[in-house]
Amino acid sequence: MKDRLLVLYPGVEANQRPEHTTGATESASRQPASPMAARLQTLAGARIALLDNTKVKARELLLAVAEQLQAKYQVAEVKYWRKATSSAGAGNLQEIRDWCPDLVLTGSGD
Repeated sequence: MKDRLLVLYPGVEANQRPEHTTGATESASRQPASPMAARLQTLAGARIALLDNTKVKARELLLAVAEQLQAKYQVAEVKYWRKATSSAGAGNLQEIRDWCPDLVLTGSGD
């Protein structure tokens, strides 16, 4: 059973996290980065969780991507969750973890 979610960042091919440009307020004692998630070998038979951030068209975007993944790559299951608001954290992460997806997709439809 998976005990946490691992997040893929755009720099995953280089196995590096992107540089954060949050300014001088970042502390030098910042926690070390979590390990990168391994790339899935295949999407066939995968379980994909969709996390809607509540922005305009996010649902439509995520469902369209999931439909294409199911049609082209034989994704087995897709389940949808929605955050309460776009500015709040995802309070439903434990429920997503408990479902044990192979991949979590989120995106902004703006």
